[in-house]
Amino acid sequence: MREKIHKVSRALAGLALLGVLLAACGPQQVAIAADMSEFEYQPPNWEVPASAQVTLTLTNDGTFVHTWTLMEAGYTVTPPFTKDDNQHVLQAFQVDVGQVQTFTFSAPSEPGTYEIVCAEPSHLEAGMKGTLTVK
Repeated sequence: MREKIHKVSRALAGLALLGVLLAACGPQQVAIAADMSEFEYQPPNWEVPASAQVTLTLTNDGTFVHTWTLMEAGYTVTPPFTKDDNQHVLQAFQVDVGQVQTFTFSAPSEPGTYEIVCAEPSHLEAGMKGTLTVK
């Protein structure tokens, strides 16, 4: 009987260890942040691992609403941002004046350079853009 209990205990311990190892294999978690103002992101560039769970904190220190809009890999918005560009948007987050908001999203699984733009009228033309590099 005692031997049976030890076997069950070892099996349960093995299952617990397997659960811990599987959890460790999940997506990496990364935090990035940006201050948005007229007409820039600070910093303008970020780097994240492929498929990471990204926590993005955006602070709008400007006097206009701003967006942090992640475009498809290899896609470059030709100003102005138009409704035709919307089909190439992977993620878009809008922050009102004076607000700080946190968003979570999955980073693209394909390594590469992804353009970030402010999709508000005339903001991209004023230079409000950046890049997200996925490694």
